[in-house]
Amino acid sequence: MRLTASSALCLSFFIFQLADVTQGMEALRALRASSSSSRSAEASSEAAASSRALEYWIPPPTNSQVNEELARSQDRIFPSSSSRPAHLPPLKPQKAVEDPNSLVEHYEKAKFNPGALPSHDPRKVFIDEMKTEFIPEYKVHLIQRMFKNILENPGVTDDEIKHWFEVLAYVIRKTREVRAGSTESHLAVSALYGLHSLRMRLPERQALLTHIDALSVPLSRDIQQLPQDGISQLRWERELVYPSLGFGPELANRETFEKIFQNDRVISSAVSTSVKRSAKPLETLANEFRSSSAHKRVAILAVFYHQLVHSRKVKQVKSLFEQIERTHNLLPHERALIDFIRRKVKIPLPTPS
Repeated sequence: MRLTASSALCLSFFIFQLADVTQGMEALRALRASSSSSRSAEASSEAAASSRALEYWIPPPTNSQVNEELARSQDRIFPSSSSRPAHLPPLKPQKAVEDPNSLVEHYEKAKFNPGALPSHDPRKVFIDEMKTEFIPEYKVHLIQRMFKNILENPGVTDDEIKHWFEVLAYVIRKTREVRAGSTESHLAVSALYGLHSLRMRLPERQALLTHIDALSVPLSRDIQQLPQDGISQLRWERELVYPSLGFGPELANRETFEKIFQNDRVISSAVSTSVKRSAKPLETLANEFRSSSAHKRVAILAVFYHQLVHSRKVKQVKSLFEQIERTHNLLPHERALIDFIRRKVKIPLPTPS
């Protein structure tokens, strides 16, 4: 059995179901030990892919006000590289926690004093923005801007990323306490998408992966509060939380999907172009899948869903789809979406080797 980084990630999703978190983290360590050789073998190719596709892709918001608010807060929280401080000061007081068992509890409790940060510190501004009464979609995209800021900064250190993890865990815990219900689920889904992308882009940073696993545990609990009905879901949430049900209505409807991506040249071309005329846009997306952000990978799967539904007899679409299916670092929700696509367009499941 081939054990990869995605296997460890899959385990992090159901650790929260175990009565004993210690038992879950011990299982994670055992799986890590078994998969260390395959992960190190993939690290070099993953690093090369990330260098070719450093840009972190974020889906467009549904509300125009979100873009306006993001533009307002952008420079104060995530300044451009030319004005970005070389390193953010450490969070104080801070106690180093590295044991996997303790890390889960550490992120669950998220004991952090934002008042210790100066008012101009980007992390303090981020916390203040997350406390506002503005619509949840703004906060969801603010979290994505946080991950974009991390992943598009080649010089970011593990410690700086961990500091942002502290801040993220804190704001979600506070949201959980103040607004129990689906609000923290929206934030948790966004955070998990970001953690997925971070794991795929930085597979060689072993110490950081331990923190990603630990932070994923309380977030995986939070997403269970999201109702199955589409009314309470934001775009891209159903695909992560309930992937076996397929794509949400906005991604499943081809006309709506095309409107969402009308300003994205590659995705727009891939979903609207006749494959018989040109398969180049689809080839581009299939080749970029491995190094794309977690959000974009869902969008790419949706493109192939639409093309397979409308072009079932075109062998090249199926061939490129199977190329994606063979990706070594498929995430659990991606595998479920692929299985959904196969069922929907009646493509037989591959025979286990």
